[in-house]
Amino acid sequence: MSSPASASTLDVKLRPSRRALQWIYLMHFVPLVVLAFSMRANATTMLIAAGFAVSWWWLRKHPAFGFGRKAITRLVWQPTTGWQLHDASGRAQRAVLHKCTTIGRNIIVMNFKPQGALMRARVLVGGELADEPLRQLRARLLADSPKAAQD
Repeated sequence: MSSPASASTLDVKLRPSRRALQWIYLMHFVPLVVLAFSMRANATTMLIAAGFAVSWWWLRKHPAFGFGRKAITRLVWQPTTGWQLHDASGRAQRAVLHKCTTIGRNIIVMNFKPQGALMRARVLVGGELADEPLRQLRARLLADSPKAAQD
């Protein structure tokens, strides 16, 4: 039986993740510095550096981190209808929380499967929500998690 608090509507607005951008930058910059000091400049080094640059360019505005028109900017959960995703372009769609969703202490990776559409993901690493909405979202995700239902 669910408690009244767990059956209330959840409506959270998500901001783009500036902290994720910092981690993406760090995860690309540090290997480039190591590469520069550990290898001679040759075609292989340039190819590896170009790979890091392309990866950084692609990830820095990725919808999973809250950037772009396809980014999930609002999540609504209602007891009767389940999850509804709203993206930056204004489109709303119903979705089911996928079993590969991960709820960690410092990171949340939410994976949703809308009906008749590709999987949608949103990563939260801090700063996207205030403390109380984040706590409510974490509780709802844990209660709604397909992994929790299997255990």
